[in-house]
Order: sequence, then structure tokens, then C-alpha cells
Amino acid sequence: MNPFASRKVKKTLQKLTKADQELEEAYQRWMKAIQKLKEARQELEKARQEQEELKEEENGQNEAGSSKVG
Repeated sequence: MNPFASRKVKKTLQKLTKADQELEEAYQRWMKAIQKLKEARQELEKARQEQEELKEEENGQNEAGSSKVG
């Protein structure tokens, strides 16, 4: 292989290696973001359940209070 082609191959390999590293870093950032979204979704669902339980408690108390008045 002539020296010019060898240098060109080395440069191309360096560029590809750097691009591969950048892709891996981006992939890791995306995976962390996805994990945070999953955790946030779980927290939201938990908050919704708690809110629903509070509504049910309120409704139960309101119904018990209104039946005493009647």
C-alpha cells in the first residue's frame, strides 16, 4: 500500500473511531433520559393513585355526612 493511502486509511479510521465514541456517548445519554422518564412516569402514576384514593375518601366522608343530615 502506498504511504498516501495508508495515511488516508489511518485518518478515516480515526474519524470513524471518534464518531463511534460520540454515538456511544449519545446512546448512554438517551438511555439515562429514558430511565428518568420511566421513573417520572412511575411517580406520576403513584401520585394519580394517591389522588384517586383521597377523592374516594372524601366522597365516602361526604356521603356519610350527608346521610346523617338527612
